[in-house]
Amino acid sequence: MREARRVLKPGGVYILSDTGIGGIGAWIDNHILFKLMNSGDCHTQNRHGIAGMMKKNGFTVTECRQIRGMIYTVVGEK
Repeated sequence: MREARRVLKPGGVYILSDTGIGGIGAWIDNHILFKLMNSGDCHTQNRHGIAGMMKKNGFTVTECRQIRGMIYTVVGEK
C-alpha cells in the first residue's frame, strides 16, 4: 500500500476488492492454517482491517463496504 500511494498522483484512487473474513475465522487462518501451509507473510483481513491499513499508509478511506458474502471493496484516496 505504501508503494501504491507513492506512485499515485495527488487525488489518485486506490481500489482494493477481495474476499476476507474476520473474527474466529481470521484467527484460525492467521494462527493455524497459514502456519501449517508455510505460506510465508500471508494474513487474512476483513474490510475494516484493510481500511485501517490504508489509513496507516496515508490514504483517506472514501468507501468501505461489503458487496456480497465475504466479498468487500475498500477505496482510498491520496
